[in-house]
Amino acid sequence: MGAVQQAGSELLATGEWPHYDIVLTDLSDATVERLRDCFGPPSANPAGGARLVEP
Repeated sequence: MGAVQQAGSELLATGEWPHYDIVLTDLSDATVERLRDCFGPPSANPAGGARLVEP
């Protein structure tokens, strides 16, 4: 959460812990890249669910 907020995006609680919606200031390439840089590589969900799909 901290990395997303430090990148300039706002987090809104969805009411279903621990999920949040990310509010972007705009959809420019720079904003989307800052958001993408907050996350590491994709990984499988340890709780199960849908399989990991690589882009």
